[in-house]
Amino acid sequence: MSSPHDDRQGRTPFAYTYPPADTFLHGYDNAYRVGDPALAGGRSLRGSLIIAAVGILAIIAVLVAFLWFLSERSASTSGLAPTPPSVTSVPSPWGDAEGAPNVIQAPQLAPVEEASTDVDAARSEAEALLSHAGFSRVALIGVLTTKEVGQSFYTEAAATEAVDSLGVNWVEQAQRSGQELIEGEMGFSPSSLYEFLVGEEMGGFTPEEATAGVRDIRVDWSDEAVKAARFNLAEGLSTPDTLLQDLLEEGFTREQANEAVTEVVGETRQRAV
Repeated sequence: MSSPHDDRQGRTPFAYTYPPADTFLHGYDNAYRVGDPALAGGRSLRGSLIIAAVGILAIIAVLVAFLWFLSERSASTSGLAPTPPSVTSVPSPWGDAEGAPNVIQAPQLAPVEEASTDVDAARSEAEALLSHAGFSRVALIGVLTTKEVGQSFYTEAAATEAVDSLGVNWVEQAQRSGQELIEGEMGFSPSSLYEFLVGEEMGGFTPEEATAGVRDIRVDWSDEAVKAARFNLAEGLSTPDTLLQDLLEEGFTREQANEAVTEVVGETRQRAV
C-alpha cells in the first residue's frame, strides 16, 4: 500500500510503502525482509558488525588465555632453585678431542673426623689431672667417674679404658703422692705414709706401689717426727705427757720420737713462760 505525499515546495512527491498489516502482529516476514532492499541492507551491515565483534572477542579471549598460561607457568617455577652443576665431574675443556678425557674429576674432600668419644674425653681429663697431682689408678678412675669431683661424669668402663691407655708408671705416682704429702704440715713416719698411700679412701695404691714409693722419697724422718709432734699438740691430738707414746704408735723410731718430744715440748714451755 502506497501513500503519495505532496512536496509543497514543488519537489517531486515520493511514495512510502507500508509493510503488510500482519507484520506488527507477528514480526517482519522473512520474505518481506528479503524483498525489502532497505531492510536487507540493514541486516547486512548489522551482521557484519556482529561478526567483527565476535572476532574481536575471540582474539581477546585467546590473548587472555595465553597470558594466564604464562603467569601460571611462571608461578609454578619461581620457587625452584636452578639445578646446580654436578660436583663429581665437569665437562672437559678439550671437548671431544681424541685421547682427551671426557670429564675432569672434581677433587674429593677429606672425610670429616668423627667426634671424640667418651674414652677420648676421659683420657684428656685424666692427663690434665696427672699434670697437677699424683694419683693411683684406683683414685684416678674414681675421680673420672664421680660427677661432683671430675669436670665430667664418665662411665666406669670409659674411665678405666682411658686410664689404662695412658701407660702410667704407678710407682712413680706413689712416690709423687708421698712427696706431696710430706710437704704438708701433718708429719708422717714411713709406716703412716705407707698406710696413707694404700688407703682406699685417700691413696688407692697397691702395697707394692706404696712400698716402692715410700722407699724412694727424699725425706728426713726426724724432721717429720718434729712436724707430727707439733701438729698433734696444735690440734689437741696429744698432750705433752702422751706425745711420746703417740709418736711411737704412728711409726717413728724411739730416737726420732724422743728428739721430737724434747724439741717441741721445750718450745711449748718457753712460750708459756
